[in-house]
Amino acid sequence: MAIELPVSPLTLGTVQLGMPYGVANKSGMPDEAAAFAILNEAIDGGVTSFDTAHAYGASEKVLGRYFHNKAEPTLISKLRIEGGSQLTADEVEQQMLSQLEGSLRDLNVSRLPVLLLHNPEELIPHGRTITAVFEKLCKEGIIGYAGVSFGANTDEQFKTLWDTVCEDVYQAVQIPINVLDHRLIHNGGLDKLRQSGKTVFARSIYMQGLIFLQDDELPSHLQIAAAPLAAVREIAVKANLSVSQLATSFVRDLPGIDSLVIGVETVDQLREALNQIAGPPLEEATRQECMKRLKDVPEQVVNTLLWNTAARR
Repeated sequence: MAIELPVSPLTLGTVQLGMPYGVANKSGMPDEAAAFAILNEAIDGGVTSFDTAHAYGASEKVLGRYFHNKAEPTLISKLRIEGGSQLTADEVEQQMLSQLEGSLRDLNVSRLPVLLLHNPEELIPHGRTITAVFEKLCKEGIIGYAGVSFGANTDEQFKTLWDTVCEDVYQAVQIPINVLDHRLIHNGGLDKLRQSGKTVFARSIYMQGLIFLQDDELPSHLQIAAAPLAAVREIAVKANLSVSQLATSFVRDLPGIDSLVIGVETVDQLREALNQIAGPPLEEATRQECMKRLKDVPEQVVNTLLWNTAARR
């Protein structure tokens, strides 16, 4: 791996610890006692890497309070640049430094192991400035590694931004990929990431909980997901796997994937996720059936950016 830091096979996603999140979330945001119980379970289960962001509500503050006076894990946070092409280089740098300062304060650390750009489309108008600031922060030791977090429109972003992302300063890359979403497999993006030596964090492996919903639980704007979800259930039954184990193993076993970012709302969910990370390898026949039957899942399903648009119709 490119990142010489402890990165566990499961990276705990902590957006759920800072705000209500997920299409299948029925319990809301855990209180601090419940959040700390989840973090205790993660540490006991061997988790060494934790994903958060400046935009994830109270997530960074929860982590900062929990890890105070404890061994520092591999914390991965993200910043966003707002303002588009109208921003000057100085304004871009100021936004980056200001958000980093806020993350360091809330996480209660003096150095951030990994910092990702949360909206990589800003590399189009500001790539030179963003890259230079990341290089400076790495050189000064304020961050250990820099990287990007690709959005839900990953196909478009990868084609547009790869020439910048392949630069050496971007050592960590987070991508959405799952049993329904094969875009980075089909366009060669995952192979490019692997060949370039990036550390790859896979997120959205459960599609915010979508893969667990039955037909009568689907919101009206996601009824189009009924057929591919039925196929997932059929494949899982045939392989004698739970849907969650199928989804986990499908991504975990892809060449080039270093860690799965999984968010939970309860200790029991985390225990299940840890068990599945340690579960059996996916049979090749099962993988091929997934690749064949789920090859053309509609963009309206795999691109979560389209969910809100559809919901407003």
